[in-house]
Amino acid sequence: MTVSWSSPTQAAWWSGAPPRSPRTVERDLHLQRQKNQEEDQQSWIRSTRDRKKKSGWVSTRQRAPRPGGGRHQQRALHPKRQRNLQQRPGAMPPSPGRMGPAYPSSSKMVIKALRNLQAQYAQVEAQFYRDSHDLEKKYAAFYQPLFDKRSEIINAIHEPTEGECQWQVGVQEGAEGHTNGIPHFWLTAFKIVKILNRMIQKNDELVLEHLEDVKIKISGFEEPMRFTIEFIFKSNEYFCIKVLTKTYHMQSEPDDSDPFFSKGPEIISSTGCKIYWKEGKDVTVKTSKLQRGKGRRSFASTTRTMPGYSFFTYFYPPHSPEGREMDVTTDYKLGYFFREVLVPKSLLFFTNEARDCNYESADYDAREAGGEEKKVEVIRNEDDVNYKICV
Repeated sequence: MTVSWSSPTQAAWWSGAPPRSPRTVERDLHLQRQKNQEEDQQSWIRSTRDRKKKSGWVSTRQRAPRPGGGRHQQRALHPKRQRNLQQRPGAMPPSPGRMGPAYPSSSKMVIKALRNLQAQYAQVEAQFYRDSHDLEKKYAAFYQPLFDKRSEIINAIHEPTEGECQWQVGVQEGAEGHTNGIPHFWLTAFKIVKILNRMIQKNDELVLEHLEDVKIKISGFEEPMRFTIEFIFKSNEYFCIKVLTKTYHMQSEPDDSDPFFSKGPEIISSTGCKIYWKEGKDVTVKTSKLQRGKGRRSFASTTRTMPGYSFFTYFYPPHSPEGREMDVTTDYKLGYFFREVLVPKSLLFFTNEARDCNYESADYDAREAGGEEKKVEVIRNEDDVNYKICV
């Protein structure tokens, strides 16, 4: 005999299960309907995909290929649709991204030969940039006597003659006077440049007043491409050495990932130098005193040092320890600027004539951006800290 119950609650009671409320039963029925709808939808999608696959038609929508492959790989159009597009009057040739290569398969060997020629052109272009570097080295020998004489005049080693002081171009020089050299020449020129003016702090000015000369040294003909900026100081109370250096390493070879283009010499890394600060004279750190306790119960104070913002962090490598770091792009930008503009034309910055020339324009920004974030290599040595007390 078959027993039929008037409600699911009575059936549950007869089976021994705990009775469920009408709200619970309604919720379960709703969830079951949702599950059935999802299964029907997935079944319809599978049947539609199988039907299209058998007929040879696939979707033209582009999907990004998965790293491990899979069904979302790049697919070609249906042959009939591709033929119609190619035969349409004025139609563009099929692009490689959607319809395969833009050239016929019979030309593949020719294209490979042309690619080899293009790669050879990039190698020749790289050699051109290396030869240009050697040419700069050659003419640097002609520039150097002029820079040496400029340094002698600035530092009162050589007194200009009347003939050397004659200047016929209509530039207003102001009232004439006589002085031994030009005090604070390089500090004044640096402060005209916006990026350097932001870097130079009050304590830095006291040190830079002792700066005598700035020189650019270019690597030899058979050496790797690089240039070194030398900052020559007088004997002073701040550090023990006389010359601070910053070296920039360059390359002109085409990148392995893009062998058909050579962007010319670009900076790939930089190295600074040690600064042997005398005791208590390091301007790159801040010193603060901490007093323990309050009021009458105060104990002896302790001294704490922390990295500070200073022009002399320029001589530390990018991303150096102890928080002394400079942005890599800014570092490379300063290297180009010192070499190509500031050192050769320092007088124009000292007289404030270079402000209207906009030397910090997009020309230099574009050049430094050549190796922008492609290959950034920071040379790290055991002496990366570049900080040492010298009594």
